[in-house]
Amino acid sequence: MPAARPGRAVGPSPAWARAARTLVRIQRDRQRGAGALARATIRLLETALTADRTAVYGRRELLRLARSVARAQPAMGAFRRWSMELAARARGPRHQRTARALRRWARGERRRLAAETGRAVAIAAREFPPTERVVTISRSETVRRLLAGLSAGRRPREVRVLRSRPGGEGSLQAAALRRAGLRAHVVEDAAADGAVADADLVVIGADTVYRDRSVVHKVGTRALALAAYRRRVPVAVVAGRSKFVDAAPPRRGPVGPFDRTPARLLSVIWSGEGVVRPSERSRAWPRADRSRTFTGAARVRGPRRRA
Repeated sequence: MPAARPGRAVGPSPAWARAARTLVRIQRDRQRGAGALARATIRLLETALTADRTAVYGRRELLRLARSVARAQPAMGAFRRWSMELAARARGPRHQRTARALRRWARGERRRLAAETGRAVAIAAREFPPTERVVTISRSETVRRLLAGLSAGRRPREVRVLRSRPGGEGSLQAAALRRAGLRAHVVEDAAADGAVADADLVVIGADTVYRDRSVVHKVGTRALALAAYRRRVPVAVVAGRSKFVDAAPPRRGPVGPFDRTPARLLSVIWSGEGVVRPSERSRAWPRADRSRTFTGAARVRGPRRRA
């Protein structure tokens, strides 16, 4: 990935070469969640783009970097937004392609990313209903922090984590929840219907939230949400602001081990800006409010009374 200084061309910098290799590793990563991968990538971009503080990067080089970022994790909203931003800067005026301007952009993204999970978790914890049994899927740092951070009186008695084949990240999520003091165990993906049969709530993370309120997450999420919908178990999504993409979902399905869950199967999206209602349509994106009411597929209720 070459960079160019005003007046003369230079070869690829070591920082850009390392960035290219690291983006390939991030593309193959099936263990870390979307938040961890996004933080690693923005730190990488901040380092690579500011290796030469006097540089003005060429249009072709920035477009190449934008494509590399998009390929790294095409199903994740933050990667798509960053790719679009880099492509826009590549086509924009010269002052948008300076190392100083790119450093300001990358640093701002890194800081927002660091703060957004905490804000989303705080909103979700405030809204979290009384539950005994919660079901989730795959590995989500935001979901883990939410469940682990609940007070002792509000924690669910049991957390069932779908394994999420082919990567099996659910086993890592269950282990992390057990270390946090929760009673958590792994359930095979094929047993999703049975897992939600007596559950009070399904909580999932998100890799992307599109304008139509549909959510991209690890494969098996749609089947889990559909099983919950049929049994009238509410489905809550916890997502930081970087996951929201102000665009319609592509006609082709997500690339890799992901699927897209339509808004009609979701009850609520807890974001750092408040409560987003999947059942509502608005020009504002995302529409956030402070209501404590679940809408959509089902409403929140307290733990089911056992006979």
